[in-house]
Amino acid sequence: YFIIFSTIVLPPQLTIIALFQSLVQIGLYDTKTGLTLVYVAIQLPLTVYILESFFRRIPADLFDAARMDGYSEFEIFWRVSLPVAMPAIATTVILNFILLWNEFLYAVVLLTDEANRTLPLGIQRFMGDQLEDVGMVATGLMIAIIPVILLYAFFSEKLIQGMTAGAVK
Repeated sequence: YFIIFSTIVLPPQLTIIALFQSLVQIGLYDTKTGLTLVYVAIQLPLTVYILESFFRRIPADLFDAARMDGYSEFEIFWRVSLPVAMPAIATTVILNFILLWNEFLYAVVLLTDEANRTLPLGIQRFMGDQLEDVGMVATGLMIAIIPVILLYAFFSEKLIQGMTAGAVK
């Protein structure tokens, strides 16, 4: 638990060189599989931290009662733990979606077409660091935020339940 939690404390810039070297050594540099593994590894500590603290608060009496009723460990998870933990799971899904959505379009541009891999750097170099098209930035922000707003609108009740679970007895 301490090792997983300590990865949240370290800034990502500290691990980028080691991550690059590891991906090159195992042959996953510049692949979609490597990118997927990196994103999962980056989001895993936060997800474990939230879910572990939530599952720890589930009373042991629920598990004992399910065992007395003859449920197997899988059935206890599927019929007892999972329904109780849905607010926490919805919270982690929303938080992960918000964090990963910010980089999704950038990753798609870089990985879908070989010719576009230098496009973001080229646009930055062409426009310069001083020029900002506020209208285009605002439009892009509005388009990019729509899925996050829709996800929050549909699951806001679960998100609030997950954030306040265990706060009131």
